[in-house]
Amino acid sequence: MPANNRDMAFKAACKQALSIPISAQTTHAFHNKATTIMGLKFANRLGIAAGFDKQGELGKAAGALGFGHIELGTHTFEQCTSLTIKNAPADCKPALIGINLNIHEVLKDEINIKIRTHLKKINNIADYISINLYDHYNEEALQHVIRNISELKKYQLHFSTDTNKILPLIIKLHTNPQADNLTATISTLQSLSVSGIAISFDLGKPVTKNTFLFWQDPLAQAHVCRQLEHYRKLIHENTALIAIGGVSQAQHYQDRLSAGADLIQLHNALVFNGPDTAYKILKET
Repeated sequence: MPANNRDMAFKAACKQALSIPISAQTTHAFHNKATTIMGLKFANRLGIAAGFDKQGELGKAAGALGFGHIELGTHTFEQCTSLTIKNAPADCKPALIGINLNIHEVLKDEINIKIRTHLKKINNIADYISINLYDHYNEEALQHVIRNISELKKYQLHFSTDTNKILPLIIKLHTNPQADNLTATISTLQSLSVSGIAISFDLGKPVTKNTFLFWQDPLAQAHVCRQLEHYRKLIHENTALIAIGGVSQAQHYQDRLSAGADLIQLHNALVFNGPDTAYKILKET
C-alpha cells in the first residue's frame, strides 16, 4: 500500500484515539464481549495486525478505537529495547500489546545472548509475543526457527522466577488466500506447544484499492474460512487460532469466528474504512 495512505490512516487513528473523549460508540464495542484467551483477558476478539502501529505510538490507546489488542512491529530483539508504548486515555479499556518479533535471522550462537539481554524489556512492555516466520518454510529454515523458539521458551521459564510472568508465544505464518500451503508447516510446529498460531492471509505488496476489493468477494471469504476450519482441526484444542487479513465488515468477522478463529486482526480496513472500523464491525456482532 502506498506509504502516504497508511500514514494518513495512522494519524487519523491516533487523533481519534488520543484527542477526543471516549464516545458511546466505543463503549458499545466492549459491551459483553470480553473473553479470556491464552490466559489473557481481551476486551473483545478484534485487534490491529502488525505493521499499522510499528512503534507503539497508538499502543494501548487502540482500545479507545474499540480494539481489544494491537501488535507492534515487526521488530528485532534490539529494536524492542527502544519501544515506548502509548497509554490508553482515562476511562478506556487499554488494548493488550503484542510484540511481533523476527528471530529467524538470529544465528544459533547469538540467540541465547539476545534473549538474556532483551527478554526482560519485552516482558515489561508486552502482553504476548508473536514470532513472525514470514515465508521461510523450507525444512532447514524451519528447524532453525524452531531451535530459536525453543531457546526463547526455555529462558522464559528462567526469567519467570524473577518476574512471575511468562508471556504467551504465538507463531505467525503467512499464506496466499487462494492457496493452502501451511498444512505440513503447522504439523511440524505442533511439537513446540506454543500458545497460539496466527495465519495471515496476504495478497502481497503493495496493497491497492483493487486488492482490498478482492476481499469483498463472497467466494474469497468462503475460501479463507474453509482454510481456517482446516487449520483449526490441525492444531491442538488449547492452542489459540488467530486469523489475519481480509476483514472489513461484521460478516467477515463473524465468519472467521464461526470457522474456528479465537482472535481476528485487521490492518487494511483501517486504511480504507477509517478509524471507526472496529465500532462498525463490533456493533453488529
